Amino acid sequence: MKYLVMWLITVMASFGMELSNELRYLKDVADNGYKIDINKLKELKEKMNIKTPSLARFLIPIYNMMIALQNTMKYSNNREMFLTELSVFDCLEEMSEYEKKEYAKKPTGLNAILVPFKVELKAQKAIRIENKQDGNIIYFELDVNKNIVIIKTIGPVSKLNHQEQVNAVNEALNQFKQNIENIRKVNQVLKDVEKDDIINIGNSQNGLTFSKTQADIIELEKLKHELLDASLQEKDKVYKKNMN
Repeated sequence: MKYLVMWLITVMASFGMELSNELRYLKDVADNGYKIDINKLKELKEKMNIKTPSLARFLIPIYNMMIALQNTMKYSNNREMFLTELSVFDCLEEMSEYEKKEYAKKPTGLNAILVPFKVELKAQKAIRIENKQDGNIIYFELDVNKNIVIIKTIGPVSKLNHQEQVNAVNEALNQFKQNIENIRKVNQVLKDVEKDDIINIGNSQNGLTFSKTQADIIELEKLKHELLDASLQEKDKVYKKNMN
């Protein structure tokens, strides 16, 4: 019984040391404003034929403690090199401004693990802009001051800085609003047509303008459908709640 207790102590102690070491380097990565890209790290290990250590090592008394101590000391002596290697092999991904703020609330290794899950939950309730042509998706919300808060990005847009991502959202929102305004103008003209057959459709740099000088109802209806189609396309990209 005595030996069994001693064995359990070494197993628990070595496992705790390894876990603490893992959390420590995750914290170091997050402290520098990054997170580890698990998929790229996995691909790197496969290419370099690096095998994940077996959990069986925790079950061997004395040996498990030696390995845990060795890994702890190895990381302590090479902390900067560890981050540099991850960066060189493109296994680091910069946190979004939202992720950095969430992590800063509690800068621990455990929170570095939890932040991505918090972001995923937040993204499910956020507004989504999606462009299927280039594969860009931006999840965002508006704060109490109506400022755009980027929650998560997918695709090439992820490489842009925070302000460029905000500008992309503003551009999409403005285009959507412009289409809605154009449709409103067309609807108003159609109402006027019911009262007067004389109408002229013109264009200006700032949008659509109308004056009653020529009848062209067919063209007006065609324009309305084109605007509706454009608006629906923008609506698919903007103001879509992520219901997945």
